Amino acid sequence: MSRSTGSTTQQRDHTTGQVLQPRESVPPTPAHSSKAAAATLLINARRLDAARTHVQAWIQSSPKDAAAYEFMAHICTQQGNVQQALFHAQRATQLEPRSTRLWILLARLEALLNNVDSCLAATSRAIALNPAFTEPYEVAALALAANGRFIEAREQCLKGLTINPAEFSLRTTLANTQLDTGHVEAAAAGLAQLTDDLGDNVHTADVLCNVLNYAPDADPAFVRRAHLNYGRILRRHRPSPPLAFPARRPGPLRIALISPDLRNHSCGFFIEPYFEHHDRQRVELFAYHTNSATDALTARLKGFAAHWRHVVASSDEALAELVRKDNVDIAIDLAGHTRGESLVTMHLRAAPVQLTYLGYPNITGIDAIDARIVDSYTDPVHLEPPATDRAPGAETLIRIDPCFLCFRPPANLPAITPPPSAVNNYITFGSCNAIQKLNHKVLTLWAGLLAAVPASRLMLKANNLREERLRQEVTDRFVSLGLPRDRLELLGPLPDRNDHLNIYNRIDVALDPFPYNGTTTTCDALCMGVPVITLEGTVHASRVGVSLLTAIGHPQWIAKAPDDYITLAARLAADVTLRAHLRQTLRQTLQASTLCDGPAFARRFTDALETLYKQRTPTPTPTPP
Repeated sequence: MSRSTGSTTQQRDHTTGQVLQPRESVPPTPAHSSKAAAATLLINARRLDAARTHVQAWIQSSPKDAAAYEFMAHICTQQGNVQQALFHAQRATQLEPRSTRLWILLARLEALLNNVDSCLAATSRAIALNPAFTEPYEVAALALAANGRFIEAREQCLKGLTINPAEFSLRTTLANTQLDTGHVEAAAAGLAQLTDDLGDNVHTADVLCNVLNYAPDADPAFVRRAHLNYGRILRRHRPSPPLAFPARRPGPLRIALISPDLRNHSCGFFIEPYFEHHDRQRVELFAYHTNSATDALTARLKGFAAHWRHVVASSDEALAELVRKDNVDIAIDLAGHTRGESLVTMHLRAAPVQLTYLGYPNITGIDAIDARIVDSYTDPVHLEPPATDRAPGAETLIRIDPCFLCFRPPANLPAITPPPSAVNNYITFGSCNAIQKLNHKVLTLWAGLLAAVPASRLMLKANNLREERLRQEVTDRFVSLGLPRDRLELLGPLPDRNDHLNIYNRIDVALDPFPYNGTTTTCDALCMGVPVITLEGTVHASRVGVSLLTAIGHPQWIAKAPDDYITLAARLAADVTLRAHLRQTLRQTLQASTLCDGPAFARRFTDALETLYKQRTPTPTPTPP
């Protein structure tokens, strides 16, 4: 996630979402060093080219001064040249091998380049030099998690916390690793303990917001307060003085979509129809892709946009300034509080009207974001907080009925085979949702379902399940709930999307988790002729299944209570004829539904944007110095 904090600007890795640098933005300045002081001023002023020239001269005049190489590593990092940064950090550690700070800098750069073993070697050196220092454990945990070694990452956090149990940043990283291993209850509880002491800790407040969406017992009022509190901390930490935008010029509405996920990602699958079908006479589309990862979907989206900006190395301030220079009318955030986010950019008011959509299932807490796009099934009026409870950071809801989503099924979908139960002589329930969604209540309900359907089996597939130790841990959790090991199959990621879709040919009935429903996983199952059972909740994240199943004309698969969930799933399992019919017809039902009607969705979406723009007086926001 984007972590720009305080008055300094930190370079972000939009792929892993972690801050690249140590907690200082530049090396400490020795009191006697005028060269270091000058470099610090230039870096803090974001005059990076001038800083680089200054430090190059410093290195030439003092080739054995480790501080010069350390400064150059920071400058290269902020300019997006991590390989050069690594070279200079290595040189600095050679010259000053007893500096804990330098080994941590080196470790972070090795992690960014995905050199996990070299990162761990550097953190080990830092720990040996200063056993009381906890930051090396955090860096090691981040590197391990980025490489799918989530159990080890969690263990690194716990080791560090034995040294300093109160360390905020490490406790926050621990919460992320707990979420990544399916222990959302522990993650939410640990972060909730920190809320009274957050102070100006934007990072922890941000992570708390994201984690709470997954927590099955989270009080909606507390979740709302956590998001609003994030906004308050950000406003206090990063004041955003009023700005004036130029008057609206004639021509199409300039729409900016800002996301790290304009690629082979759930967000990409659902935003592609708008890219393709938006009316070029009404909309001039700008796309700001904040991720170094690109693929074939990125290339397709790029072909549909009037303007494409690849802004991996941009700071929050630089990205906001770029959007302003493009004279955008409406900026739309597609990430919320997820990895690679640009919420600080939105806070800095990149456009006169700003929205959030698609990538996050809650309010953001950012008062500069004016509205959130939903529908009447995900966010019915009767569940909306009263107008008297409106607060800065609680966006106005814009409902684009009948569904706020539009799904683009993959081209060349795999052939659908007969129900697997016809061959296996047992029912296979399945879920391909992220491990973060498998909280204790979900596991308990699914174990109860298998107990109610004799001989049935459960297949789970998730990216994080590539880790053998995590697969064993999840298995043990189900066994503790009475499910025999031989009735559970766990799968990790597969090479491509068609391989993934073929997994549904092995599933009879798909199970939607709660309170954080699936979205792409639900649509994928329906594409492959597999019915999906969902549990209706009371907040957006727990009602996406309601919207999707209603949109395709199958609201009978929406459970009102846990017992109802088991009844509906068991009934589908027992109806061999119906499941065989669905294998033959459900794909066509989906494709013909409003959920896949790209042109109609694009019209509704643009209509909503035009209406909002006309209603809102452009909000004055800060003119950069």
